[in-house]
Amino acid sequence: MWDRCLLCGRQVPLEVHHVFGGVANRPKSTEDGLVVHLCPECHRNGRWAAHRCRNTMIRLRMVGQKAYEKAGHSRQDFIKRYGRNYL
Repeated sequence: MWDRCLLCGRQVPLEVHHVFGGVANRPKSTEDGLVVHLCPECHRNGRWAAHRCRNTMIRLRMVGQKAYEKAGHSRQDFIKRYGRNYL
């Protein structure tokens, strides 16, 4: 069980963040295990929150793509599934 925020390490109630969101990609992100656990500050509310800061969002997507490829999928598989390359 996740008990710390991936970004700041705080031990507070965490929220699930889909690395690849939106109507089309959220289910795929869940299916592929590309979700992270973030505190509310890092998820929605803070200056560097995944839903407010483009740099944080891109960084998480880079990590997600690396995990997808490490699981045995090719870069072309990733692009076909999620629409673009983040690396």
